[in-house]
This record gives sequence, C-alpha cells and structure tokens, in this order.
Amino acid sequence: MTTGLQTSYWPADQSSPIWDMTVGDVLRRAAVLAGEREALVEVAPDGAPSLTAAASTDRRWTYRQLLDEAEACAHWLLARFAPGEHVCIWAPNVPEWIVVQYGAALAGLVVVTANPALKEAELRHVLKQSRASGLIHVDQFRGYDMAQTARRMDDVVRERISLTGFMDRLKIVEPVRDLPPVAPDAPVQIQFTSGTTGLPKGALLHHRGMVTNAAFLVDRSGHLNEIWVSPLPLFHTAGSGLCVLGCATRLSTLVLPCLFEPRLMLSAIERERATVVGGVPTMLVALLEALPEGRSDLSSLRV
Repeated sequence: MTTGLQTSYWPADQSSPIWDMTVGDVLRRAAVLAGEREALVEVAPDGAPSLTAAASTDRRWTYRQLLDEAEACAHWLLARFAPGEHVCIWAPNVPEWIVVQYGAALAGLVVVTANPALKEAELRHVLKQSRASGLIHVDQFRGYDMAQTARRMDDVVRERISLTGFMDRLKIVEPVRDLPPVAPDAPVQIQFTSGTTGLPKGALLHHRGMVTNAAFLVDRSGHLNEIWVSPLPLFHTAGSGLCVLGCATRLSTLVLPCLFEPRLMLSAIERERATVVGGVPTMLVALLEALPEGRSDLSSLRV
C-alpha cells in the first residue's frame, strides 16, 4: 500500500532573476542603453483629430525623449500631488497616457487606471474606492463627453486635469525639487477588476511585480529590439504593464494605435515592419478576416 501525497509544492523557477527595480528605473535604463532607439509610435486613423489637441497624430519618441518628458511630467505632478497619493487616468490609448504613467512612477505616485467607457456612477466608484486625489482625462472619446462627466467628480477628487494640450504644458515645467526616492516594493498602480460578480475591486500592484512580470513575458515571446504593435488598452495590465514595460525592458518599440480597427492595425504592422503583434483572440480573428479586403505585407511578423 502506497502512502498518499502529503505536500503539494512546485519549486520556484529561478532561471531568470527578479527585476529588482522601479518602473522609472526601467525607463532610465532604456534611455542609457538605447537612448536613440524609438520607444513609442502613435497611430491614428487618417484625418482623425487628436484626442489631446496635439499638432499631429503620428508622433514618435526615442527613449531619451520619452524619459525627458516623463521627468518633466513627474515635476509637474509633484507641484500638485505628494508622493504616495493616487491619481486616476481615465483615457483611451493616447501617448500622453504613457508619459503620465512613467511620470507618476518617477514622482512616487500611484496610478489608478479607469476604462474610458465608464459611466458616471462607475467612475465615481473607482475614484472613491481607490482614494484618488486626482483625475486625469481626455475630454471626448467616441462621442462620449468625458469632460462633462469629469466635472461631476469635483466632490470626489482634489484635482481634475484635462489631457488637452498636456504636452505643451510640460515644455515650460521648471523642476522645483529633486525627484523623490522610490523603492521597488512601493505601490505603483491600482487596477480594477471588471466587476462581473459585483462592484469592481481594486488590486494594488508594486513596481517590482509589474516590471518582473512584463520582463518574464517578453523573455518568453521576444528578443531585443522588437517592434510591437499593440491595441491592448492601457487601462489594463496587458497594455500598461506587459506591453509598455515589456518593450522597455527589452529596448523595443511600442507602436500604439489609439483604438482597435483591423485595417488601421494591418497598415501599422506593414508600415512599421512590426515583429510582434498583441491582441486577444477576437482581435486576431478580426485581423485575419480583414486580410482579404486588401493586400497587406505581414512578412515582418514573427510572433
């Protein structure tokens, strides 16, 4: 007679080291190792107006430029918030989202992510549950007057900041003090569940966990200097975590469509010579179904 198992245990895989650094450290490292490499490429439909009133919708940043603007953003935020406070980003996939994500991390702030489709009561719940001190938002998206809804949150948050013209404001920022020290185990984001079994619940994430998770994912799927096209929403960990930070850990370029539209995606893949494309199965099926509509050169894709 054999004895039953007494312990259920899977030993930790230690083949790759933990990335014991902050989100800001990751961007600083990329700027040192590959400062002139493109970090971020904006993609929007032809003729579509900028969601942030930027001069164009095809902007590009090197890692050096992205770090410079993230540091300016950090100083701008510190003039309004104290390290440790929570600020909510309520916006679709605009480059300003990533600048604020890095800027908040460098400032020691915690980013609360919010789906731009949230209605007033849903947004209010996220802000109150997360104890957000600020709300950063676009004014309009897909016919939704987000600015009007944001104004109704003045009784919940201390600061309300529109992303309209945001990058122009950063150009005149004067550093008022040194950026604060931030520890890898400090909180960096609050991500909310979808709320399918009740009200959405916020999960508190720390720098070390987000960075390591992203690095381990790209170790499985990519190499150095990839070109990623990803429409995954930045308010989700797949977008702001795995894609944004994953690209930075491996000195890769993130090509960011402002929304998922198959022809826009296929055009971006072909034009940027993408090597990696991200998406959930329904997105990938939509891309395959759109292929017969025209010729697309996807020969650069590897994953």
